[in-house]
Amino acid sequence: MSDFSIIGKPTAMVDAAEKTTGAGKYTDDLSVPGMLIGKILHSPYPHTRIQRSDTTRAEAMDGVVAVVVGKDAPNPYRILPVGHDEHALALDRVRYVGDNVAWVVAVFESIAEKALERIDVDYEVLPAYFDPEESMKAETDLIHDNKPGNLEKDYHHAFGDPDKGFAGADHIAEARFIPNEVTHAAMEPHSTLASFELDPHTGKLGRLTVWSSTQVPYYLQHKLSLVLEMPMSLIRVIKPLVGGGFGGKSEVIPLEIIAAVVARKAQAPVKITYTREEVFWAHRGRPRTIIDLKTGIRNDGRITSVKAGVVQDGGAYCSYGVVTILYSGALLGALYDIPNIQYDGYRVLTNKPACGAMRGHGTVNVRFAFESQLDELAAKIGMDPAEIRQRNLLKPPCITVNGLRVQSYGLPECIEKTVERSGWKHRKGKLPKGRGLGIACSHYVSGAANSIIRSDMPHSTVNIKIDRDGGVVVYTGASEIGQGSGTMTAQVAAEVLGCSLP
Repeated sequence: MSDFSIIGKPTAMVDAAEKTTGAGKYTDDLSVPGMLIGKILHSPYPHTRIQRSDTTRAEAMDGVVAVVVGKDAPNPYRILPVGHDEHALALDRVRYVGDNVAWVVAVFESIAEKALERIDVDYEVLPAYFDPEESMKAETDLIHDNKPGNLEKDYHHAFGDPDKGFAGADHIAEARFIPNEVTHAAMEPHSTLASFELDPHTGKLGRLTVWSSTQVPYYLQHKLSLVLEMPMSLIRVIKPLVGGGFGGKSEVIPLEIIAAVVARKAQAPVKITYTREEVFWAHRGRPRTIIDLKTGIRNDGRITSVKAGVVQDGGAYCSYGVVTILYSGALLGALYDIPNIQYDGYRVLTNKPACGAMRGHGTVNVRFAFESQLDELAAKIGMDPAEIRQRNLLKPPCITVNGLRVQSYGLPECIEKTVERSGWKHRKGKLPKGRGLGIACSHYVSGAANSIIRSDMPHSTVNIKIDRDGGVVVYTGASEIGQGSGTMTAQVAAEVLGCSLP
């Protein structure tokens, strides 16, 4: 690191001044001339058919500019190509309390809120499913007609010989773990501003610009193109400062699509910001997960076999579900050297808000169960919890039993330094009542072969422009959401080009 003049040296983040002085602009801080405010009518029922919706009384109110319903945006979309099961507004069914039924835009927020009360909707209430294990038994009134048993996706993997591994174990632990749903609750709620250019000569709408609190501006551009049936070249998505993402803004949220749909109908800029309650309805957080786990070990602490049965409560829509349930099993065997693994995973639809990606996408709940069970087995054989983990370390570079390549592996050093610096050996089990010391390990994968939208465009590209005055502008697809990617990119560019940071 001593060879570098900028990389590895303490420096302020490039957006630090904006954030610390309050000069930085988040989406809800933005305003454009003629901007209208939008509010959404949400379903009060978890599962219904929409028999009739009448928006005429709302449209007649002074100050109301436009009202949109599902038929105004009939094209389905979602973050994954295999899961286009969601609409900006419900077409004929609502699938959870909070599902989006209609949108009103008005000159003032208070008018829009009053207009929502004048929308008449007749609902035919259907049976609702809230427990994933019960939902899998459903034969009628399915959440999506093309998903028998309300099953979004299931995976079944076996590597090595799990039964033989258990036969060779000295101790076996079995238990059910049920971590419940968690939502991100970022400080900044979801917010979007959409504005079309208006041709002054023809009066026709032209390019669309969307400002949104998102982690995935390019994916949002793609989904807007699908729903609005516009070429991506006519859509620009701008990501202002983001006040917290953590996965909750890593897919397209309904308000981002609806804002553009209603801006088109109103022929005026429209902004909407979710209330905190609406953030919970949008959700996309970590799913409630039912984990039946079985682990075998020898007396020397070596793991012989693992079986995991996982049922994820995915909520009403696909979201990242087919990936989430895959990661829950695929990453089970990538942290320790486990010779035999069996995994049966089920992503199940329920009449609740959709679950998505959240910090350690798909791995955290199963990791919690496994690390808890490993502690239990360590206690059975009288082995220190840190030591039993050290007995099962991988030896990189290596290929795990389920075919994952591990090139970089800092876990041995991590455990060693944690044990040393925490005073583990003399503090473990000796702290006063109400205090404790424990150890658990987790990990995640890095890199991807394909972009989610499956385009042929490169998705790890940086463009650099050098101005006549010597200034350097770096364009990157990395989405800065507080993790420092913008600062890192600036440091690398400055180091290589021999210039200073701004």
